[in-house]
Amino acid sequence: MKPLHSFTSAAFAVSLMFAFSPAAEAAPPKIGLEVKSVDMSPKVAKDAKKKKAPAEKDKSKLTITLRNSSKEDMKGVQVKYSFFSRDLGGSEVSILKSGVAPADIPAGKTTTVESEPAETTFTEAYMDKKLGRIKGTGSKIVGYGVQVFIADKLDNEFFSSEAMKKAFMATPR
Repeated sequence: MKPLHSFTSAAFAVSLMFAFSPAAEAAPPKIGLEVKSVDMSPKVAKDAKKKKAPAEKDKSKLTITLRNSSKEDMKGVQVKYSFFSRDLGGSEVSILKSGVAPADIPAGKTTTVESEPAETTFTEAYMDKKLGRIKGTGSKIVGYGVQVFIADKLDNEFFSSEAMKKAFMATPR
């Protein structure tokens, strides 16, 4: 009779085989996803003679390319996107703007959708001769996330960083 620990080790090895087998992995997405952030911020010339930093705008949009590599047309695809911002001097990331772009993707083709632009206003920190360092105000866009849904089921997603995904998951919907 074999000792009990060898049976436990064998059962553990079998459970590991199933855990790392291809059948245990999630199904690959039906729609390929490529996301590009487009900076639309107006360029502000810095004037060294001004005592106060000028207010600036941070403006971006997303260009989202969807690739259907299947042999079936994908109709009624929902592309949900979010922009994230952070207050100057702060550390908390929050959702600035979210939206949905519908898409129909023919079999074997790609389709591109664009988000609505997201915009913030901020003033960088600066030095004042009389008052010293003046803190920056406002917020900046720090990232984005995109989720693709087929028939209300999440098929694919992309976040510009893990911090953006955490902020998204932490926000009640």
